[in-house]
Amino acid sequence: MRIKELIIGENIGVFAISLVESPAIEVDGIYLSKDDNIEIQLKEDVEQGLFAGIILRPDKLIKRKDEQGFFHIHFSKDTVQKLAHNYLSNYSQGQTTEEHNGHINGVTLVETWTVLDPDNDKSNALGLNARKGDWAGMFDIKNEDTKEKLRSGVIKGISIEGSFEEATEADKLLSELNNLDN
Repeated sequence: MRIKELIIGENIGVFAISLVESPAIEVDGIYLSKDDNIEIQLKEDVEQGLFAGIILRPDKLIKRKDEQGFFHIHFSKDTVQKLAHNYLSNYSQGQTTEEHNGHINGVTLVETWTVLDPDNDKSNALGLNARKGDWAGMFDIKNEDTKEKLRSGVIKGISIEGSFEEATEADKLLSELNNLDN
């Protein structure tokens, strides 16, 4: 089986986040409606319009296909953290699509973090079952059509859109050395 590690390289990395039915990292998010019994709820009778989820999971093998057949891609913990920071540095918080097709108005990434300690992370209160190194986020959903798709389960998770390079052997060695300290 072919496995390719992807990195940012000279490219811009993640340029949009897509709300999808079947996320490639196989982790569903949670829509915070008025029926959810979660500590961050504002008022019992007000729908929050917030969607939280794992944006990217380090070292998760993601199946892809090219002219040579099937292969897997993955991102190191170091690359995931760089992608998260790069996304904010490029002011991309409002760059959201649905199923990788066209921009959705009224959907903004309002909180984002990489999980340092899964046992003591906000993701636990949200029921996300995050792992160390996961890139997590919370979206403010103002778009009524998107809210309905989240309520009904048409949208369940998050997927990234980006431009990446395949890691060289030197990149992989550097990543392994960086991860020794963690």
